[in-house]
Amino acid sequence: MTRRPELSRWLLVLGAFAAFVAAVAGYARATLVDSDRFGQHAAEAVRAEPVREAIATAFADQLIAQEPQLISARPILISGAEAALGGRAAAGVIARAAADVHRGLLTADQRSLVVNLADLTVVVQAYLRSTGASEQAARLDGTPSQVVTTISDRTVGTQVAHIAGKIAWIAFVAPIVALLALGGGIAAAGDRRRGLRDAGLALLAVGALVLTLQVVLQATLQRHLLPAASPEIADAIFGAFLGDLGRWALCLGGAGALLAAAAASLLQPIDLTDLPRHAWAAATRAPMHTRGRVLRAAALLAAGLLILGSPQGALTLGASLVGGWIALLGLTGLLGLLVGPPPDAGTAPPLRRVSVAAATAAAFLVPTTVAILIAASADSGQAKPATADRGCNGTTALCSRRLDQLVFPTVHNANSNAADGYLNANNGPNIPTQLNMGIRGLLIDALAGQRNADGVVRTDLRGATEDQVVGQIGKGGLAAAQRLAGSVAFGPIAGDTRLYLCHVLCELGASDAVTQFEQIADWVRTHPRQVLMIFIQDEAPAAMITKALKDSGLADFAATLPASGPQPTLAQLIASGRRVVLLAENRAGAPWYPAGFDLVQDTPFKFDSAAELRTDASCRDNRGKADAPMMLVNHWIETYPPNPRNADVVNQKALLVERARRCMRLRDRAPTLLAIDFPERGDVVGAADELNREPLPPVSGSAATTP
Repeated sequence: MTRRPELSRWLLVLGAFAAFVAAVAGYARATLVDSDRFGQHAAEAVRAEPVREAIATAFADQLIAQEPQLISARPILISGAEAALGGRAAAGVIARAAADVHRGLLTADQRSLVVNLADLTVVVQAYLRSTGASEQAARLDGTPSQVVTTISDRTVGTQVAHIAGKIAWIAFVAPIVALLALGGGIAAAGDRRRGLRDAGLALLAVGALVLTLQVVLQATLQRHLLPAASPEIADAIFGAFLGDLGRWALCLGGAGALLAAAAASLLQPIDLTDLPRHAWAAATRAPMHTRGRVLRAAALLAAGLLILGSPQGALTLGASLVGGWIALLGLTGLLGLLVGPPPDAGTAPPLRRVSVAAATAAAFLVPTTVAILIAASADSGQAKPATADRGCNGTTALCSRRLDQLVFPTVHNANSNAADGYLNANNGPNIPTQLNMGIRGLLIDALAGQRNADGVVRTDLRGATEDQVVGQIGKGGLAAAQRLAGSVAFGPIAGDTRLYLCHVLCELGASDAVTQFEQIADWVRTHPRQVLMIFIQDEAPAAMITKALKDSGLADFAATLPASGPQPTLAQLIASGRRVVLLAENRAGAPWYPAGFDLVQDTPFKFDSAAELRTDASCRDNRGKADAPMMLVNHWIETYPPNPRNADVVNQKALLVERARRCMRLRDRAPTLLAIDFPERGDVVGAADELNREPLPPVSGSAATTP
């Protein structure tokens, strides 16, 4: 008999381990190995808004990659795809595609797997037509018939296929082992009531461990599979795929807790039918001390507010408590019949009771602590941006060069980009991405506007006429803005206005200026050896622009340039901490925000073909003072909407270098700002690097020596 308790404990440990394996293997078999269930979970994940937005964006970008002209309609494509993904038709497409991927990965075939989402194009077209966006739907007719992703590395899939066959066997055997071991542990116990209680505690510990495993898996998989995903996207995806594991854990833990409580009531009998009466008496009895009365009043107030605020939730909670109490009554009665009346001398020694309590606490505290630590560290270790690079703007050779002896690769209408949701955008990536690509000059447009109840920014067109707007964006662009905003009111708008970065009309796309300036300031702060030039087309009051620059912190980096004579070198600007040159196109606002065309001359900016960019006429004088030391070379084909295919031609490094040298020779100035559209196409950064390796001419009449 002395060995029976020890045998019971070992059998219960074996049963708990087998139950843990059974829960994990059963979950994996039901959720991850079955292709159709996998597809259903994928469709469930897509219903979450962050995931829908991410998939819609990726889907639109793949369409744009196949038909670049669609970039002008990217916001409409994304909104259409996002809305369509919320419907049943798209859910079916996603589920079928995910199931096909799953089946393909679970085969031992080493050939590449192709995932086709062309059906999603049809769903998006149908949605766009149903909402009146027939023009955008028609533009999808010309896209390729396949929207595909290719998975070439099948090594992981082959390994998973090998493991999947074993999971089914484990999921069948482990529950049998768990039942036999737990049953043997209960039978081998000196007192079956204690055996039942310990078995319940073992299942409770298994539930806590499975719940811990869910947290560990989510943190680990997010770190390795979705390192760049936002927490919202990761939570939605893993919630869909790992949610069942958490529910399995709660079921196991709940069953264990119920069994342990019922067995404990048999060891020390209590009348469970009196539990509601005792609970009500405890809630309504006034405590003796003031602190207790305060706590009781606060608890009752909170409970009352919860019931008033969420009656359905309160009913659900009440039903759960009543159901648990009834189940406990039934289980206690059943166990009483099975194990008989309690023995006369059966209370556990004090040390035994302490050890059981300690084991129970450990079953909760250890896994919970581990889970909290893992969850807390899931976002740690993220790479911080580089805070230093060598030299000046990437090389020590440029440190002694003056601003008028340098070439800055520059983006025209940098704020008008598809990534920030602009319609008919001039560029693909947003400004921080442009800077990370090597762009060091930004041409941006600042306008006053007012965001309406629908989230559309209405432009303050004070002093502008319809003909002026049509001259810049065409009748089609104005018509698109009219559809988005209801109408475009020419003249001032009523109410308070804010500063936005827009292109001609904020109705076609707008970014809060302070937010954009803050992003630039953050980039400058983390790149202390880089100098930027920003030329602002100011269609808003100078005071509004300078205030936004100050509020964002970008003004703290603004350099004050001399009005005449030699300009500062990159080394001098970096040493001063004033590493951002801010220029106003129309009206100066501060010494650090001067009139740009007092310091810069430019070339024409309206060209209809690449051939025009190869002529001397493309370099003729346009704007700027005759003695301005720097030059802006405008290098793009003017169309509306802007066409990325044109950029594929004119942004080629050879053409950029050829034109820059031509303008430098004809104008006797370095092409300080070499401005293009669509910086993700061609090689403007490479062109600037090549030009910066050459001895650029000093401005006529300026000092030849570096100050």
